Amino acid sequence: MTTRLKPLPTVSATPMRRVQLLLRGQVQGVGMRPYVYRLAQRLGVSGFIRNNSDGVIVEVQGPQLDHFCQEFWAQLPPPARIEDCQRTELAVRVGERHFTIAQSKASRSPLDPLPDLPPCDLCLAELFNPTSRYFSYPFISCAHCGPRYSITRTYPFDRANTSMAAFALCPVCTAQYRAAEDRRFHAQTISCPTCGPRYDRPLSEVVASIEAGGLVAIQAIGGYQLICDAHRPAAIARLRQFKQRQIKPLAIMTLNTRSAQQWVHLSDAGRADLQSPERPILIAPARNAQAELAPHLTSLGVMVPNSALHYLLFYGLAGRPTGTAWLQAASPIALVVTSGNAPGYPIAATRIEAEAQLAGAVDLVVGHNRHIVAPVDDGIRRQSRVGCYAVRNGRGTALIKTPWHQTKLPTILALGAQQKCSITLAVGNAFYTSEHLGDLDSRARRQRYRAVNARLNDYFNLRHALIAHDLHPDYFTSQQTPLGRSAVAIQHHHAHVAAVMAEHQLQQPLVAVAVDGYGYGLRGEAWGGEFFYVNKFAFSHVDRLTSLPLLGGERASLEPWRSALAALILAQAGDHQLRRFADIPLARHYLRQPHLLRKAPPTASAGRWFDAAAALILQRNWAEYDGQFPLELEALLSPYAFNGSDQRQAERAGADPKWDLVELIGQLLPMTSPIQAAGLFHQGMADCISRKLIAQAKIFQVTRAVLAGGCMLNAVLREQVRARLSEAGLEVFCAQRIPSNDAGISLGQALLAAHYADYAVSLQDRG
Repeated sequence: MTTRLKPLPTVSATPMRRVQLLLRGQVQGVGMRPYVYRLAQRLGVSGFIRNNSDGVIVEVQGPQLDHFCQEFWAQLPPPARIEDCQRTELAVRVGERHFTIAQSKASRSPLDPLPDLPPCDLCLAELFNPTSRYFSYPFISCAHCGPRYSITRTYPFDRANTSMAAFALCPVCTAQYRAAEDRRFHAQTISCPTCGPRYDRPLSEVVASIEAGGLVAIQAIGGYQLICDAHRPAAIARLRQFKQRQIKPLAIMTLNTRSAQQWVHLSDAGRADLQSPERPILIAPARNAQAELAPHLTSLGVMVPNSALHYLLFYGLAGRPTGTAWLQAASPIALVVTSGNAPGYPIAATRIEAEAQLAGAVDLVVGHNRHIVAPVDDGIRRQSRVGCYAVRNGRGTALIKTPWHQTKLPTILALGAQQKCSITLAVGNAFYTSEHLGDLDSRARRQRYRAVNARLNDYFNLRHALIAHDLHPDYFTSQQTPLGRSAVAIQHHHAHVAAVMAEHQLQQPLVAVAVDGYGYGLRGEAWGGEFFYVNKFAFSHVDRLTSLPLLGGERASLEPWRSALAALILAQAGDHQLRRFADIPLARHYLRQPHLLRKAPPTASAGRWFDAAAALILQRNWAEYDGQFPLELEALLSPYAFNGSDQRQAERAGADPKWDLVELIGQLLPMTSPIQAAGLFHQGMADCISRKLIAQAKIFQVTRAVLAGGCMLNAVLREQVRARLSEAGLEVFCAQRIPSNDAGISLGQALLAAHYADYAVSLQDRG
């Protein structure tokens, strides 16, 4: 929340006054210093402005401080977000006549690091003005836009602390940097074609390759991207073959939201998300089936340009139109844009990495000579009927801040989980959660994880921070505590719930559910559908979903037939149902030796129950990626489904679904409509979760409920459970800005570790 500065009282006996303002929030790299400088010049006050480790310090002196403070709040730079303003009265400095931008003080503790920003409207106008010195310059920026997080080595945000330090300003840029009336006055990323970064090949070659149906790799703000024409099935097939993702959905980039609406249905919230400074990929209901882009799904990921590079590609593909009106018009041009990496690798950030990973698979590799300090993928959000929520944080939401106003936090470094990993730091009165770091299942990804960990330690000077990690002893992240550092292990599902509590500032007693695929339980069990009563951050495990034998351990997530078989046996299905597994040798083995089922570890995993239902309803056994079958099951219930009016019956399919999950599976077996069966299963799962939470809320006399875990990314389940709990009088909280899946685990770890170390399942000093 922005704290507005109250007008200073007028004291007639002392007309000359001096005040210090300490601004905290998103205040560096947003044009704050030039803005305040110009205001001070216009109003005739003296003093200075300086970046430091706490944010921005402003000292102003003069008789018109009331007016200065009023004007200051009236027209803040667009990217700025002031969360706190502390005012201190100072002694007047006799003889001071000028207002200056003072040299920044060295800092190792950044305050609200700014994410990379898309080009502002004024820069876009220059980019496509043939008379401008910035015409067609892909690295155009000003004080209000351009790269920030991806180029920053340390703080304060000054050019010398970024990878722009390698580019000395030419005389013209130097003059703009020094001219108080210029938009690039004190713009740290200023450059031009004469003195700035450049690509090693003309962008016209990239455009020509895309037009010819080629596949190109080009270095963008946060790393290399693979790009092809979204209307070229052959190019998309090449991309899929290289990425080894024949089924997993691909996202497209359109010129603007009008163009995006040719592909997807956008709500007002979705349109605002697409156009926000974060510029995420937005998953929204598709207008038509997209067999090449999103097989078996009824949604599609769309985004709009987030850099001058992308705008220039559309400019070339559109035939180099004159003016800027075309930027707002609907365009049929669409590009498939995905991260530039080989399977098992993080996004390539350097030319060497790109050549090693991508050169043999693409027609063109194009790089630039500005070093990417912090490689970062695109963020992902999802549109639902009641708003949008995060699926993955990335460019635009890197080091996203979660304020904590309850107490001052000890310094914590939370290392996250194993899949969809992120890192969270607790510093001062806030948590900072990193960008998406992916699944840590390869050496290359683990190396990138270590590099990000080291960089964030350096940013925040965390050499003596308490380490928080997952309870699972075999997770890579659980083994990253340096010698001599204290560490606390946090149970996986406790962290899921705590992440939502942190986002919504919750400390009051509440009931909660965490539903996902897997988490290491307090005694090493496989958890995944757990209910809790939480009081002052103490977790009581009060209930769980029905247990299902976990056949094959982690393999079950990519082989849903295992969960389906276990569910059918529990439901005492007939031989005609079990015969569907006859072509799977291992399944026949389980059926011949049922005692193996009894030996399998039990799990209450909601993810495995979804896998079981989806495998039975979709009549398929093998998945390409984690979560594929539940996504496809949910897709059957889209209000924009493409297979006739049958989907309208989905919500009526199960007037009285069983909320015992074994009985619910039995209800699905005689159903012939996949859509009605999917509707019944979602209703039954929602009823099961809701009834348990409502019952526990009555027992513990609480009025708040938290919905957490990766299954709560399912919009149908999320909305149905929320509606049932709201009808029962409960206030419901879900993840919004932080993903509900394992990407939010590190935030929950940090909150729990910060508030009570004696919570820990294990607390050790390794030395």
